[in-house]
Amino acid sequence: MTRYRAHCCYTFEAMVVTLAIGGMMELDSNLELIRRTSIAVKDLDCFAALPLA
Repeated sequence: MTRYRAHCCYTFEAMVVTLAIGGMMELDSNLELIRRTSIAVKDLDCFAALPLA
């Protein structure tokens, strides 16, 4: 479960990078995916699962 939580951070990161680059997908779709992945990241406390040290 810890690995699952840690890897969920990637989905959020991918959507933010996609938004930053621009033109890779429709803006409304990108913002909706950011909204949804940020909810999942928060619910699962994903950043706490990352091995940062």
